[in-house]
Amino acid sequence: MGTPLRTGNRVLVTTTTTGTGTYQLSGSAAAATFRTLVEAGIASGSRVMIEVVDSLTAPTMYEEAEGVYTAGSPATITRAQIKGGSNGTSAVNWPAGTRFIYLTVHADRTPIFETDGSLAVAGVMRVGTTQDAPGSQGVGDQTGASMIPGGSGFFSSKTAAPLNVNVALTAGGNAALFTSYGALVGTITTTATATSYNTTSDRRLKDEDGDVDPALLLQLRPRRFRWKSNGERATGFFAQEVYAVFPEAVTPGDSDVDGQGGPQFRMWAMDRGALMPLVVATIQAQAKTIQDQGKAILELQASLTALTKRVASIKIL
Repeated sequence: MGTPLRTGNRVLVTTTTTGTGTYQLSGSAAAATFRTLVEAGIASGSRVMIEVVDSLTAPTMYEEAEGVYTAGSPATITRAQIKGGSNGTSAVNWPAGTRFIYLTVHADRTPIFETDGSLAVAGVMRVGTTQDAPGSQGVGDQTGASMIPGGSGFFSSKTAAPLNVNVALTAGGNAALFTSYGALVGTITTTATATSYNTTSDRRLKDEDGDVDPALLLQLRPRRFRWKSNGERATGFFAQEVYAVFPEAVTPGDSDVDGQGGPQFRMWAMDRGALMPLVVATIQAQAKTIQDQGKAILELQASLTALTKRVASIKIL
């Protein structure tokens, strides 16, 4: 996470500092209706963006910089980064005289407003958080939202409904689209009454590779267990065990040697929906067995009926 940059309205002070060192600030604003940093509510230790000029009307020497403000008598601003000026990106070597310092927002720290109404941000964009990844492992109950260059997004909330996705169409539509390298791989769609979670299943995208073995289902081991985090009871599977039987349903994690929270910990996960083809194959196999058994029973019943009739005819004779 970067360091917050502070600014304030109508801040204008003077300095008589010479050389390239720390600016010592005047104890009062440079003109009526202007303010000092402390009067503008800038806390000591804050990083600020400043412009320093030798004249407010016809400057010949100037400096754009970021510095660290320290309250005191006198208050100071320590140069932290020279952004530009009459001496390029090196600190200006000020001669004797009075300079004016005011707070500003430098162009490289400013979001870009584009002609189509969009807003471009060069760095991480955070809303209601100081964390790049609010709510993630190691951050705890930090709340807020952030977007990170490269495409990662984070959202964390303590409310009962942290995410509300509304499709403002009477007939419903796509609430979310999922793509990989520009190709659509899944959607979340809504109607007026229901929500569907869809993944790619188009036969035109697939090459057939045989049937699913229904016997695999019997090798899975459904379990009752408690979650270590809170002791809550649950039923389900262990992903590592399922992987040994039906790896298509599992996203492997680490080598299973690092404990939870360790530096190499990567959780094993599984998609229970991926077991559906196996369940269907098993039900179909059982249905065929039942049909075959039913047919055999009918044949046996027919044979038994015929045999009973023959026995009855023998008794009559």
